[in-house]
Amino acid sequence: MGRHAKQGLLEFEIIEQATQGDIDAIRYILDFFGAYISKLATRRLYDELGICQVVVDHDLKSRIETKLVSKILEFNLEY
Repeated sequence: MGRHAKQGLLEFEIIEQATQGDIDAIRYILDFFGAYISKLATRRLYDELGICQVVVDHDLKSRIETKLVSKILEFNLEY
């Protein structure tokens, strides 16, 4: 499986392998989007003193990752 710079695009080969159920390719895609998914799952919580803390909602992060995996497996590459 080819590697790339994080700022680049995912290689077609990785996407193709992931859509065919390759676990390593799926993990690679989850890692590729990991920081973005964490940002989407970031929440502001306030403690009893009203102090704001920014934290990653791990339940939400897990649900986003699960949805991404399901969409990867549903994705149809026509070429």
